[in-house]
Amino acid sequence: METSDELIATQTKLAYVEDMLKNLNTLVIEQEKRISRLEEESKLMARKYQELWESVTEEIPDRKPPHY
Repeated sequence: METSDELIATQTKLAYVEDMLKNLNTLVIEQEKRISRLEEESKLMARKYQELWESVTEEIPDRKPPHY
């Protein structure tokens, strides 16, 4: 293989690597956005669960049911 052919092969590989890196970077950015959204949804669900739990426990009297 001649030097110019090796150079062309190396440049071609570099172009593929650069394209792959660009695609992976885009994918990582999209995944980070999804993760952030899911974290926010998880926090919201935890707050709603806590509020629901507190409202349920406040309404339950601490005594025996009438049929006992």
